[in-house]
Amino acid sequence: MSWSVPVLWPGETCFILGGGASLTPAAVERIAGHGRVIAVNNAYQIAPPADCLYFADRQWLAWHHEAVARHAAPLKVTRAEPGFAHGVESLKVVEHHATAALSDDRTRLAGLDSGANAINLAVFLGATRIVLLGFDMRPGHWHADHPHATPDHVYATHYLPHYARLAVALTAFGIDVVNATPGSALTHFPHRTLGQLIP
Repeated sequence: MSWSVPVLWPGETCFILGGGASLTPAAVERIAGHGRVIAVNNAYQIAPPADCLYFADRQWLAWHHEAVARHAAPLKVTRAEPGFAHGVESLKVVEHHATAALSDDRTRLAGLDSGANAINLAVFLGATRIVLLGFDMRPGHWHADHPHATPDHVYATHYLPHYARLAVALTAFGIDVVNATPGSALTHFPHRTLGQLIP
């Protein structure tokens, strides 16, 4: 049975850490204490105080299983088939909403990539302001490539068109999303620097 995401962070700010090459430990250190943190995929490696770890598939967990199982984050969530836990205690499993821009079913997350899934998760958790870091939306990561790397063309042909739809849905939902990723190709949300957001 799929987990139904509860409202745990009503009205709060949520920082979502992606895998883009621009993400730095200094940026992660700067946001500490200024809101909730969702670490997506490998971002758990530089975000020990994360409130939530999110990853989208069992293959990634196979690569990082031991570290994720040990991580102190109080919430660990994945998008997979019901019943999937792979030995990580308290792992919460939701399903995928493959067609929606933004899911309104708390047991399913929309989005073609893990970053978009994490945005939907933050909305369900109650965040009303979401700040994106490491959402470069182009090839390259702050960490070594995954064993099976995302093809370069997928960012422009698949991910970015979905974010265009997601931005419209988030505006209609009254969610404020800011992209604090330097040089990001994701232009569907207002861009701010961390210095502007955290004086």
